[in-house]
Amino acid sequence: MKKKFKNSLWIAISLCLVASFFGCSSNKATSKDSIPLSMNSDIVSGTLENGMDYYVQQNSKPENRIQLRLVVNAGSLMEDDDQLGVAHLVEHMAFNGSENFSKNEIIEFFESTGMAFGHDLNAYTSFEQTVYMLEIPADNPEFLEKAMLILKDWASGLTFVQEELDKERGVVTEEWRLSNENLNGRISNAEYPALLGVPYLQKDFLSEKWILSKILIDNVLWIFMKNGIALI
Repeated sequence: MKKKFKNSLWIAISLCLVASFFGCSSNKATSKDSIPLSMNSDIVSGTLENGMDYYVQQNSKPENRIQLRLVVNAGSLMEDDDQLGVAHLVEHMAFNGSENFSKNEIIEFFESTGMAFGHDLNAYTSFEQTVYMLEIPADNPEFLEKAMLILKDWASGLTFVQEELDKERGVVTEEWRLSNENLNGRISNAEYPALLGVPYLQKDFLSEKWILSKILIDNVLWIFMKNGIALI
């Protein structure tokens, strides 16, 4: 690529996984009054040959930046009773080695571009999806090429090493503790069933903590493949 990217692009790549892969059903609204939201006309969208959807929008701010998102339609609701907390653990493992980047190489690359881990490079896991986020300078095509390679690895090329899993186990457990054992967390956990419905009532947060402390890499690999996250 020889063109310089003078304007920011926002790219959201949605990994659309069929609900049957997860053994769950969709809860789409059936009301006749339901009207789908129309797509912003500024967004260019389509589907790649491998089935992955993409969305691209040009923005003037932030200046000289490209923001990318990999949106995986798989979150903690897809976990079985013996898998609680693993979706979040897989998210963390994405920064600890892949086919093209070893251990902390992804973080080191972003820091070399002037970006910061946490602010410009991050991810989160929710009930229904896992989202990987990154931002790079727009004036170097090589940065974009490498960032797209990182997205590819996040979608289908993660490596799982027991040593790295053991390092992340404590980090994820501590995030679990900070989210669930304070007052706001306990209130939220009590409110979810009433506000969001029956599936959220079935979440056993205490079992999640125990499973995170015991799970081995073979279990994570089996869960990763079972949930179809690697089917790109």
